[in-house]
Amino acid sequence: MHGSDIRLIQIAKSQSENTRGWSLSRHAVDEGLSLYHTAGNKGIERDLEIHLPKGILFFQFNMGESCDLMFGPHYKQTLNSSESMLLYNPEKDLDFICRLSSEANSAFILTTVETLHGLIVQGADDIPFLNASSNHNKYYMKLSLPPAMRFSLEQLFSSQMSSMASRLYLSGKAYELLGHYFNKDENSDYLEACPFLKDQRNVEAIRKCRQILMDRMEDLPTIKEISTEVGLNEYQLKVGFKNIYGKTINTYFQDHRMTYALKLMTEDGLMVQEAAAQVGYSNVSHFITAFKKKFGVTPKQYLLS
Repeated sequence: MHGSDIRLIQIAKSQSENTRGWSLSRHAVDEGLSLYHTAGNKGIERDLEIHLPKGILFFQFNMGESCDLMFGPHYKQTLNSSESMLLYNPEKDLDFICRLSSEANSAFILTTVETLHGLIVQGADDIPFLNASSNHNKYYMKLSLPPAMRFSLEQLFSSQMSSMASRLYLSGKAYELLGHYFNKDENSDYLEACPFLKDQRNVEAIRKCRQILMDRMEDLPTIKEISTEVGLNEYQLKVGFKNIYGKTINTYFQDHRMTYALKLMTEDGLMVQEAAAQVGYSNVSHFITAFKKKFGVTPKQYLLS
C-alpha cells in the first residue's frame, strides 16, 4: 500500500480538530492492508481528512451515531449507525472529509485489490472489483452491518490489551471484519447462537451494563443491581454480555480496572495506593495481588522496569 509507513487518514487541520478527547489508532497488518479505528467521546465531533490513492479499496464500518463522508461543498454520503461503506476508484485519487458525530465509532480498512484477491481466491470472480472484466470500474456500496460484524466491532472498540497482544488481536480483527463483509450467509450467525440479541433494546441494555462497569469502579453495584438498572434478568445479562464482549462480566471488569490502574500510575503519576483506591480497592495488598495476576509483576516492579 505504497509502503506500510504511509498514513492515508489524518486528523483534519481545522477548528473542529480535537487534540485530547479522542484518538485515531492505526495498525499495519501487512504491506497491503491497514486497519484504523476510533471510538466516540461524548460532546466531541471529529473530522478525519482522508486521502485515498487510486486503486485502493476503502472499507468503513460505522457504529453508534452517524457520520458524513464529504466529497466537496455540494456532495456528501451519510453513513448511519450499523452501516458500512465501500469505495473504490481505479482511475483517480479521492480526497474527502469523514465527519464523525460525537459518539460514532468507526473502523476503516484500506487495502489493495491484489492483497484482497490473495485472501479471497475462491469466489473472487463474483466480486466486481476483483473480477478482471470489471475491476476498471468505479465502485461504491453502502450496506447494513450484519449482527456478527456488529458484535465483532463491539469487541474491537472495547478491547484492552498489552501492546504485544494488541498487534496480534488487531491483525486478526482486520481479517475477521473482511470475512464477515464477504460472508453471504452471515445473518444467521450470532443470532442462531443467541436469539435474545435480535432485540436491539437488549443489546443497548448490555452496552449500558458495560458503561456502568467503566464509570463506577470505586463503588460497583452487584450484578443483580446492574440487571435491575438496565432492565434485564441476571441470566440474560450474563449470557448477552459474554456473546457481545467475549468475556464474563467479572472478567471484563477486572481486566478493565487493572488496565485503568496501570494508566493512572504510568500516565497520570498516581501512587500505587491512590490508583488502587480509584479502581475500587480498599486493601492495597489485594490490589497488588490482582495486578500481578494480570501483568505478571507487581506494580512496583512494572514501574521500575
